[in-house]
Amino acid sequence: MSIENQTVDLAELQVEETLVEGAKCLIIRKTAIKDSKTSGEPIMQITFKVTSPSEEVDKTITEMISLQPQALFSLRGLLKGIGLVTGSMTYAEIASTLINKEVKADLSYQVYEGVKRPRLANYRSILS
Repeated sequence: MSIENQTVDLAELQVEETLVEGAKCLIIRKTAIKDSKTSGEPIMQITFKVTSPSEEVDKTITEMISLQPQALFSLRGLLKGIGLVTGSMTYAEIASTLINKEVKADLSYQVYEGVKRPRLANYRSILS
């Protein structure tokens, strides 16, 4: 089949806009637990919507957080930033709890496999 006759659904395609590096106020809009396309290891895909600064409101950032035991510090940092540090929860409970939570984080970019990707770090309370 030639490519000209293939059907493509662009409705779910996320186009990430370039954002200025620095502090962002964010709200979590979507979470999903899946296997990484590159490593096959489990990840939590989290979609954040920017709520501040005003010139970037409604732009999105998608973060992939590894769920491998040795890499859970990123997830714990996010949970701590929104004020939710618990003893034990399932990943599904964590994913559903994150929806509509607000957090502040620092945005920077890193090059991974030749692609410039946004990275969030230093999660903290929206009030800080």
